[in-house]
Amino acid sequence: IRQVLFMWRQSNPAASWEPIAEALKQCGFPLLSAIVTKQYTSHQSFHGLEYAYYDVLASISKSPLLHKEPDIPMLNNLVGAMIPTKWEMFGQQVGVDQECLDCIRADYKNDSKQQFNHVFIEWKRRKSSNFTWGAVINALYSNVINEYSLAETIFRTLGAEV
Repeated sequence: IRQVLFMWRQSNPAASWEPIAEALKQCGFPLLSAIVTKQYTSHQSFHGLEYAYYDVLASISKSPLLHKEPDIPMLNNLVGAMIPTKWEMFGQQVGVDQECLDCIRADYKNDSKQQFNHVFIEWKRRKSSNFTWGAVINALYSNVINEYSLAETIFRTLGAEV
């Protein structure tokens, strides 16, 4: 989606963001719609879109759902099963150290479901203050993982509103 937005903006530098934001909302991307809405209402340059995401996430972070601790089976179903090859990148994004990720890779070769499961277990075990649904969504929205659609699905599944 990000690449499409960049291409659209390069072709339409003077166009309004409003129709794009509305289309994203209608297609089931309320969080991304809110990010784009913030972009066009603040009149930032298009390259500020990455930073607008963080502003929107901060503004919706008041939702108690995003501060709740995730359930590991639910993480396995909503995240691990959907992006099985991105377990290591996800682990890095949520702060699991590389040495631990290397051990997970060695212990569970060719079993991405177990690799993801153990990333979740290790992340939770660390008693990290960021073991929240908000951190999951943030990791999925990162430039490294780039899973906007999955983040939106989880956001809707949690019942959060933008």
